[in-house]
Amino acid sequence: MPSIDNESIFVCYTPFHILVSLLLARSMHAVALILGVDHFYNGRLIASALQRHVDWIGNVYAIEDKRITANWIRGNTIQRAIAMVRLKKMYSDCAPELKNIQASERTRWYLFHDGPMLSQYLLNLNLGEYLLIEDGAANYRKLKWQDMAKNMVKSIIGLFPPMGRSSRINKILVQEPERLPKDIRHKGMRLCLQELMFNVKENDKLIILRKVFPDLSRDISHGISGHKVLLLTQPFSEDGLMSEDEKISLYSRVLQRYPQSHICLKPHPRERTDYQSVFGNQITIIPREFPLEILSWYDNVNFDLVITWNSSAINNIGFAKEKLRLDKA
Repeated sequence: MPSIDNESIFVCYTPFHILVSLLLARSMHAVALILGVDHFYNGRLIASALQRHVDWIGNVYAIEDKRITANWIRGNTIQRAIAMVRLKKMYSDCAPELKNIQASERTRWYLFHDGPMLSQYLLNLNLGEYLLIEDGAANYRKLKWQDMAKNMVKSIIGLFPPMGRSSRINKILVQEPERLPKDIRHKGMRLCLQELMFNVKENDKLIILRKVFPDLSRDISHGISGHKVLLLTQPFSEDGLMSEDEKISLYSRVLQRYPQSHICLKPHPRERTDYQSVFGNQITIIPREFPLEILSWYDNVNFDLVITWNSSAINNIGFAKEKLRLDKA
């Protein structure tokens, strides 16, 4: 792959990141995507589809970030910290395709996560302007003292604190910049995601649905049309906030409230729970990695009610008569 001089580079770790990148990139020039392809299902197939079918993207770089990180970062806490610092500086030796990217002082890097080692390496290049783009509710979360301590340690040993708190991150693009924690609110800029979704051209929609995400979008509207309730779950057990049994019990109580409704359940991408085996035919599962916002492009998808706890995705949907956030109820 020849070297290129990119003005805008998007660094993605989920299909949602790819979707937002495609919408933003339509009005940009000399765009490249760097994908952490082993962070999500069928990553390399999606990377290949992007390269072949999306003409407004210049180049796509598929990086196995999790594999590279796992191969390097081992041992006890001190050994892992040393390995992380070393890998941050020499990451491109493990992913040589990154050496084909010609960044300059005019390059704008759009990162959806600034914590993974791939992002840490790119921040360490210190070339151009770095922007963090909203990924979810975590962008608005205030730091606990434990997080502050971890960030301080990372800064001392030479790593960049995540969630936009590095001095290398110049701006943070979020839908509600006024909700950002005070320590990073000055970096906030508004991301008009609903406007981007609404204004996308029909031909671009078809490319995204049929070429980029065919496995995720195939028959999705037919499978969920007629359903009345959508439940968006959260990785409570995966994040250690409650046990797996407590999480299942929580969502069981919600489902019991709507026994006569056709219920769809959309797991969070980081969840490992097999909800189909738990609830059976009581629910229809939307693939966990499906960008929920895409449902607004289907005319036959309309829910009476969308329910969640702590999910920012509920703010991005316009296909529901009512939205219920139980953490605010």
